[in-house]
Amino acid sequence: MICKIFIFLLTIVSSVFLYLFFIDDHELNVSDYQFQDPPALTGVLEENNLLCGGDWLLKGEILGPESIVIDGDYLYTGTLDGKVVKIRNGVIEGEIKVNPLAENCDGRNVSLCGRPLGIRKLNNNELITVDPTKGVYIINFNDKTAKLVFDIKTKVNNKNAMFLDDLTIYNEEEIFVTDASTKHDYDNVLKIIFEHQPRGRVLKINIKTGEASEVTTGYYFPNGIQMHPDGDSFVLCDFNNVKIWRYYVNGPKKDKTELFIDNLPGNPDNIRLSKSGKSFYVALAMKRSFEKPSIFDKLNNGYFARSIRNFLASTLTDWVIIKIENIITHPGTLFLELDLDGNIIKSYHDNKGRTLPGVTEVAEDDKYFYMGSFHVDYLVRIPKRKSPIKP
Repeated sequence: MICKIFIFLLTIVSSVFLYLFFIDDHELNVSDYQFQDPPALTGVLEENNLLCGGDWLLKGEILGPESIVIDGDYLYTGTLDGKVVKIRNGVIEGEIKVNPLAENCDGRNVSLCGRPLGIRKLNNNELITVDPTKGVYIINFNDKTAKLVFDIKTKVNNKNAMFLDDLTIYNEEEIFVTDASTKHDYDNVLKIIFEHQPRGRVLKINIKTGEASEVTTGYYFPNGIQMHPDGDSFVLCDFNNVKIWRYYVNGPKKDKTELFIDNLPGNPDNIRLSKSGKSFYVALAMKRSFEKPSIFDKLNNGYFARSIRNFLASTLTDWVIIKIENIITHPGTLFLELDLDGNIIKSYHDNKGRTLPGVTEVAEDDKYFYMGSFHVDYLVRIPKRKSPIKP
């Protein structure tokens, strides 16, 4: 514990020193923000071991399986090295590159190779995925093709789409897509996180024509998005603000935004409808609690906090930030189940984070949960349990 505190203090002191005398990124506009105290892990949030004792699938064979589609016996996911992968019974049966000409793809050259993030089943033969650096692709494993149907270079409302993150299907021709920022791209994700400015938005894209419009704006890091079963609204995760919003696209509340749930016990990534259609699963990429606040809770207001965030955003990579986060706060794997009104029904934990360091998405079949993550080289499969494992 003393070592952890020392590392944290050293990070603060060195960050301020470097910011004051060497690094002052004038392109950044780092703002103050204020969260509520994180929720205590009591009641429905009480820690358990429901996510312990699972399997690591395809260990060493797959990189950064961020989003997951389950279709019968098949599982599909997009990877950090620019591929959409088809899996059956724990074996890779096919893969399609979003950029077939790219070589030496290992996650460090995403602008060339691509990096499929949110993925959905479009119809019986096709999947649809968003790539943060390229646009929206329709994937067909029968034809072994990746067809670009929306180019990220397309301006929408006179602003560039910089970082497409997730999507949800509205109808046969239209999808809603999150654009995390209109200023910073995928390679500058830490600037989006630490600058903390409301530059995110949701786009509506016609996948037949490639036309797009801006639906709703003012989010700090919109990522996961999911149509509500009512068909008139979607729910939208804001990673930076630890909130989920509900936006109405039809009906008497059309164009209205409502708070769906606030002050989550972690930073939300993707959100998906459960198999029953009666609840949502929310993946939390980083954990926070009253007992152990996160790095984002600690670095909110004041000159020193802004200085540290400016330094972190200007000099470090997301890989390093994840390691720092795990050093100075508690690790842990966590996802939530919400009812259709945004109330927490159940929480699923692995207190040590040994199963997975952070969850990006949760999918399910009849027997198992499957969890993705941004950087790890495996998929996680966890048996569905009604009660925790006995020690």
